[in-house]
Amino acid sequence: MRLFITALILFASATSAIAADEDLNICNAGGYYAGTQDRFMSGIAQHILQKRGLLGTVNCSALWKSAYEVGASFSRTGKIANQNEAEILKQASTFSEKVYSNISTSMGY
Repeated sequence: MRLFITALILFASATSAIAADEDLNICNAGGYYAGTQDRFMSGIAQHILQKRGLLGTVNCSALWKSAYEVGASFSRTGKIANQNEAEILKQASTFSEKVYSNISTSMGY
């Protein structure tokens, strides 16, 4: 029984950590798309973050601002400067795939 309770606690911790990582990824994706002037994608990210109570928090705002610079730079140069920028671009791409997949699924395509 003790093992079962420990497993449940570990599962709950892992699930909340994954959700927190996803939230931070949305902060990065939204900032990136704001930097590229993509109002549709950045607006969706803002909407999700606002519903989750994260829009304007210290952590999310810092990530948004940093990712904004990455998006603006990538729009101008088409180049990725380092691994951190590559990770932000990957998070933005993953976010975009989820958004478009959900839209097409909800429309029956």
